[in-house]
Amino acid sequence: MDISNIFYIKKMNNVNYLFGFTTEPRNSQSEFDKFADENNLNYCYDGFEWIYENKRYELQFKYNDLASTNIVVHNNKIFICYNGISPSFPAPNNLVIYTPKGEIEKVLSAPILPTGKQGAGFLEIHGLENWDKNTIPEEFKNGLYVVVWEHERSEWVYSYYFNPGTYKFLFFNRSRY
Repeated sequence: MDISNIFYIKKMNNVNYLFGFTTEPRNSQSEFDKFADENNLNYCYDGFEWIYENKRYELQFKYNDLASTNIVVHNNKIFICYNGISPSFPAPNNLVIYTPKGEIEKVLSAPILPTGKQGAGFLEIHGLENWDKNTIPEEFKNGLYVVVWEHERSEWVYSYYFNPGTYKFLFFNRSRY
């Protein structure tokens, strides 16, 4: 069975409000942002819920554990890139892989940069669904890509292919952020 019925959670007055999960970037017209504006709330999700094997699972973020908005569900795993200053998963160890039952499978450290230095942390994680598969090395065609920063004040970021089966990274681009 696959993970299904995925929703973001926002709490207000001890009530969970659910917003449809999407891999598209949020914008000021999204249902979530309109709700936050109307209720004078911050723009951070409080959690995430889904169905797996006919059972509901929920992951509530701890206070100050701000997760990025590009949570990825891929091959029945949940990938969450936490904010670099997250108390639970601080950079450079801020990308967490969860099982379909909500258990931590692995906490990833940012890869070594082409410069030989440790990456400072993960900024983003994305799927490769819309990419030209002819440009991706075979070992990474069913994977993801991540963006890693050099250090918190750097204008440079590094993009890597990521194979979730082997936990291997492959550098492919350096660009300005």
